[in-house]
Amino acid sequence: MATTKAQTTTQTHAKTQPKTSRAANVRDAVKETADRAYESVETAMTEARKTATHAAETAQDTLHTAGDDLADAVRRNPKTAILGAVGVGVLLGLA
Repeated sequence: MATTKAQTTTQTHAKTQPKTSRAANVRDAVKETADRAYESVETAMTEARKTATHAAETAQDTLHTAGDDLADAVRRNPKTAILGAVGVGVLLGLA
């Protein structure tokens, strides 16, 4: 029995249809996975940015406090501060 061109086209289409739908399903699954990964990375970056900002603010506050404490110590003991600065200068000059 001879097959017609229409029958051959129908048979070919029937064979490729499942492959096409499987490819579409795989494509959709990959897209969903990529979207979830993007969201996870975005969330992690937002948290990292918040943590880094908080750490920078804390470090800045600590340095300001240390600077204020040093300035107060120099005002209370100017001779000691001058002698300490000279001593550090000598040590650096010898190094």
